[in-house]
Amino acid sequence: QQLDFLVIHLNAIDAAFIPDVDKKSLRDQLHQDYATYC
Repeated sequence: QQLDFLVIHLNAIDAAFIPDVDKKSLRDQLHQDYATYC
């Protein structure tokens, strides 16, 4: 379930019109958040 949460957010980041550099920092932040939740 938590993995679904992560995948949904990664897909949302990919779908958004965000520069790749910002996507990378968003991804890193999301992974940190995910690690905190687990």
